[in-house]
Amino acid sequence: MAKYTNIRNIIKSHPDLTSLQSQIDTMETLQAKIRDVLPKTIQNKVEIVLATPKKLTIFAGNQIISAKIRQMSPTVLRHIKGWKGCEMVETLEIRVVPTDNPMPHAKRPPISHTESTLDFIAQMKKKLFRS
Repeated sequence: MAKYTNIRNIIKSHPDLTSLQSQIDTMETLQAKIRDVLPKTIQNKVEIVLATPKKLTIFAGNQIISAKIRQMSPTVLRHIKGWKGCEMVETLEIRVVPTDNPMPHAKRPPISHTESTLDFIAQMKKKLFRS
């Protein structure tokens, strides 16, 4: 019978993966703390990734959110450097990754002409092609 094990227990059991676990823990801490710094209206519209130990990337859902985060980036970076275990972050990169999927256009039914519109079209064709 196979025993089900939590991924954290597997990572802890391998000494080579302990640095990976510490990076995962740091990333989870950063994500939670940065979301608290951001305004509530955009907290759920960003994804935060620790690309390297020195570079933090924030993916915004649209241009407006990224502009707001760019305005706040000195404040966010100052908060990050003040947290224990997050002092190594030196740069903050903001990227736009659209998350909104546009709705496809609805198909319209074909135009059906009445007798009067068909007569009008015929008269206009005569006038246009006469010259």
